Amino acid sequence: MTGAIKPAARLLLDTHIVIWMATTPDRIPKRMIEAIESAEQRFVSHVTALEIQLKNLKNAKLFPFNVDHLKAATKAFSCTGLPISYNEIRAIAK
Repeated sequence: MTGAIKPAARLLLDTHIVIWMATTPDRIPKRMIEAIESAEQRFVSHVTALEIQLKNLKNAKLFPFNVDHLKAATKAFSCTGLPISYNEIRAIAK
């Protein structure tokens, strides 16, 4: 095998990957871009929206990316929002 990333049917995109996709896609390795593009479904957790909003509120000058940018990016990249429930949050402790 040549180190190629196997295409996934579904991908959960990390916060920094979504931001880089929207702002500086050249930071993402080509193999990862290929995997993202070939995925049948791409998800962005609602936790990502919370993280982005909190960072933006803390210091918008240093972190200008906000929830409106995230919404536009998820639409542009055909991502589905992935809600998180209280039960899923509680399960982290287990």
